Amino acid sequence: MVFVSDTAVSILGIGAVTALGEGIEALRAGLAGTHRPRIEIESVALPDSEIRLPVYRAGTEGLSRFASKRELRRLDAFSRMALLAAFLAREDAAIEWPDPSRIAVVFGSGYGPLGQTFAFQDSMIDDGDKCASPACFATSVHNVLASQVSIAMRIEGPCQTIAAFGQTAAAVLSTAQGLLERDEADYVLAGVGEEYTPVVGYCVARRARDREGSPLQPFLLETCSYAPGEGYVVFLLGRETSEGRCGKIERVSMGAWEPGGVPTGLDALFLAANGDRDRAEDYRRAIPTGVPCAAYAPLYGSMPTGTAFDAAIAAISIADAKLYAPPDAATGSGGLAVVEREADLPAGARIGCLSCDGDDRFSLAILSR
Repeated sequence: MVFVSDTAVSILGIGAVTALGEGIEALRAGLAGTHRPRIEIESVALPDSEIRLPVYRAGTEGLSRFASKRELRRLDAFSRMALLAAFLAREDAAIEWPDPSRIAVVFGSGYGPLGQTFAFQDSMIDDGDKCASPACFATSVHNVLASQVSIAMRIEGPCQTIAAFGQTAAAVLSTAQGLLERDEADYVLAGVGEEYTPVVGYCVARRARDREGSPLQPFLLETCSYAPGEGYVVFLLGRETSEGRCGKIERVSMGAWEPGGVPTGLDALFLAANGDRDRAEDYRRAIPTGVPCAAYAPLYGSMPTGTAFDAAIAAISIADAKLYAPPDAATGSGGLAVVEREADLPAGARIGCLSCDGDDRFSLAILSR
C-alpha cells in the first residue's frame, strides 16, 4: 500500500544547519565545491578494538543573532540546531507572521533528541529513579524541538512532531501539505534533522565499516562507508498560490514498495543513499532506467532523514536552474546513471528525492518549478 499526497505547496524559504555551515548559501557553496563540510575523526572504542570514525558536525554560532543568551541558556545542542534553522527559514522567506494562530509547526526526527535521552538514562543509572534529572527528562521527549520553536518564535497554530525513521521527512512534508490544504494554517514550518552522540558512533562502529576512516561514498553500494551526520533543515511552506522562490513540493508518497513507485518523467533523482550497503539492491530496483541520479550525503553525512536535506538541495537546484554534480560521482556508479558533471535544468524541471528504507518501504518527494 502506498500513501500519496499530491497537494502542491510553495517553498517560501529554507533554513539549513549542516556540517557545511549555517544557511542556504552554505549548502549552495558545498554544491559548487567552494566549501567543504566539517568532518571530525572520532576514536570509537569497541570491546576488542578501536575504530576511527568520520563524523559530520554542525555548529549553531549564528543563533545569537536571533535570541538572547538568557533565552538560549537552557537549550541543548539539538534544540539550538532546530531553532536556528527555523529562524533562518523565516529570514530566507523575508516575511513576518501576519497571525501567530495561522502558523503551524511540523517537526520530525528519525531518532529524536538522543543526547538528552541518554543523559536522562545516565542520571537514572548514576543517581537512581528518585534523583533522575528532571531537566534532561523534559528535553528528552520527541516534541521538545517543535515546542521550543513555537515558544521562541511566538507561534500559536498547530504543533506536531513525527518520528518514522527513514520515512520521517516524507511524513513531515505530507502533514504540512495537509494542514495547508485543509486551511488549518496559512504557513507551515516543516523541519527535519538528527543529532550525533557517541552512542550513535558506537553503534555504527559495531556494525563495521569496510574501510576505517574512509570517506562517505554512497555510490559504492556494496561498501559500508556510513559516516554519521547531524543537522536540521526547515522549510517555510505556503499554498501553491504563494510566490515560492525555491519552487514547490508537488507530490509526496511513501509506503510499501510497488512496481512503478517512482514515476517516469523526472529530470533527476536524488538518492538518500548514505553508505549503508544493506540498501544497495533496493535502490537498483527502485530507479527507472536512464534517470540521472545524484547522492549528496557526502555534503551533510549519513542520517535516516537525509531526504529532507536532499529536498533542500533540490530546491536550490530548481532555483538555480542547475543540476550540481554530487561530490562522489567519480567513485563508481553502482550500475546507475550517475550525474558526473554540472548541467543546466529546463524551466519545468522536476526532481525526485528518494529514500529506500528497508523491508520494502520507500518514500519519495517530488519538487518542481
